Amino acid sequence: MLIRWSALRIGAPWILPLALLACDDGGGEPERVPDAAVEADLGWGAPDDVLKADTLAEELADHTAWTELTEGYVQGFGALHASWQRIFQNGDDAGAAGYIIVKRSYDTPDEDALAQISVMKRIPGYAPDQGDWFFAAFEPSFELATDGNSRPLAGRIARGSNEGCVPCHDGAPGGDFLFSVDAADPYP
Repeated sequence: MLIRWSALRIGAPWILPLALLACDDGGGEPERVPDAAVEADLGWGAPDDVLKADTLAEELADHTAWTELTEGYVQGFGALHASWQRIFQNGDDAGAAGYIIVKRSYDTPDEDALAQISVMKRIPGYAPDQGDWFFAAFEPSFELATDGNSRPLAGRIARGSNEGCVPCHDGAPGGDFLFSVDAADPYP
């Protein structure tokens, strides 16, 4: 049985129990599928995005052994990242499916001062209007970070906003959403 969340979240509080009783086929818990419009309203942090981020966290286990684009700690850029950064990539082709870039952000140039791990992964078909980039931000423990509203920072983060992952990276040179590995202007 399919129950659309949008219909339930805007209705009176008695609609959910009534819907569950009226539609119970005796098969246990009904299948709950978010309405596509509701998921689109979220923009980021939707259940599918959280699952993608969980899988991505597992892929990052050895990311500090990947190619480092910075030579040690460099002064950070962007208001939403800490003062110092180290950047890693899992391959040489930023246009390839599965390419991952990891930005480790630090309060001071010291591994013990790691504040956040920001990640971009190219997933074909994920978000064609933003180069198919999936964004995620993790705590140093690899727990998915959240925004000020406790929304998971995974997916098309801050799409439609003035600041955040998507609006910032939309302005990257070359139109590829990347600042540090632009083929025309590689990271210094």
